[in-house]
Amino acid sequence: MVVLVVLTPAAASSTDREDVDLAALGPLPLALPLGVGNVVRPGSDVTVVTVGQLVPEAVAVADELASDISVEVFDPRTVHPFDWAGLAASVGRTGRLVVIDDTNRFCGLAAEVVSTAAEELTLTAPPRRVTRPDGTVLPFALELDRAAQSHRDQLVAAVRGGCAGWRGRTGSGGGAEGTPVLTLAGVGGGSAYALSRTGDRGRS
Repeated sequence: MVVLVVLTPAAASSTDREDVDLAALGPLPLALPLGVGNVVRPGSDVTVVTVGQLVPEAVAVADELASDISVEVFDPRTVHPFDWAGLAASVGRTGRLVVIDDTNRFCGLAAEVVSTAAEELTLTAPPRRVTRPDGTVLPFALELDRAAQSHRDQLVAAVRGGCAGWRGRTGSGGGAEGTPVLTLAGVGGGSAYALSRTGDRGRS
């Protein structure tokens, strides 16, 4: 006899479930390739990265913002190895990055993804992350647990904030025609940098 123990956040364990048609999945056991992510929902304005039970939340936010912002939801599926090539391709399409994670802000998955993206990818706006606060002791009560975790409203605010200053669909990481230049004050030792309509960074 095999006993399977699954550890999951309390909020995730109380979500709605649906039956799975195993026959439609093909021959079992199923195997997913390690280090190969999945674009759950395509978009052109901003990439949202998340894993596990937060993927449906990210898709719901993308649907909610669809009339204003085109959100691409990228699920790396495995965090080590991480699909950096897949992330690079997604950010190459959108130019912006938001990571939502249900771990600590300090030394968490979001911190690793954001720092690597800042070092190695071309972004047209500073990356943002949504995490639970550092030092949070997760409570036993379900409602308190939900309040302490990263949630949908925080992701909406992060996505809107990451796209602030831009009008219309951008795509390809660049601003739409007629979009004002976005100035990032206080970057680079007090100097101001500007992001042009083509996504190039230069001193203003």
